[in-house]
Amino acid sequence: MDISKFLITTRPEDKYEAIPLKNIKIINIPLTGIKRNKMDEKEKNLLIQDNPDIVVLTSSYGAKIFFKYYFKFFKSEPVFIAIGESTADIITKYCHDPVVPGEKNSYGVIDLLKNYKKNKIALFRSNRSNEIIRNFLETHGYNYHEYFIYSIEAIYNNRIKEYITSENCMGILFTSSMEVDVFFTITGEINKPVYAIGKITGETLGKYNYNPIIFNNNSNFKNIVKKIDQNIDK
Repeated sequence: MDISKFLITTRPEDKYEAIPLKNIKIINIPLTGIKRNKMDEKEKNLLIQDNPDIVVLTSSYGAKIFFKYYFKFFKSEPVFIAIGESTADIITKYCHDPVVPGEKNSYGVIDLLKNYKKNKIALFRSNRSNEIIRNFLETHGYNYHEYFIYSIEAIYNNRIKEYITSENCMGILFTSSMEVDVFFTITGEINKPVYAIGKITGETLGKYNYNPIIFNNNSNFKNIVKKIDQNIDK
């Protein structure tokens, strides 16, 4: 077994955790960084006054922030919609099980939201999340408010050029569309297998004329990395 083989991941440092693998190692080179946004009085008053009965959480990091800083202002427990299993796991630590879509991405969340047209909806997300859910709510006249609870900033890390050209590099896994955009600002091409965490990140790679490998209906970072490790020599 050649343990010198590695997979590049581009996950934010605050989201990354080491995963023991059999065939490859992970070299994580963050291309984005995250920072919590402080809650101001206007935002707090809006949340208290609105008292939404549906809460949409689109990342595990956002879910952690929500329960630490926002949940205490709710008068009663809302229905939670989680974009995937990692986000759902955080929610179940604090309250009842959330609703999780079959298609674990923004399109799947939209399918669930069609059942809640008459409800008050709160969308908790980053400043750089895609606009798919928001545009749906806006276009179809839903009663909603969005809260930007953390910010994402680009990290233009040039050392990724060295790793992506190494003969030991078995590919690169992108975990967000923004990471894809930052990568192609740094370097123009990839001559390695390209993986995407989900459909939307894959669509962004398609704009750069790459057809990534996507493990259907699996947006869990740890599970995807293990799947790549299992199939690396097949």
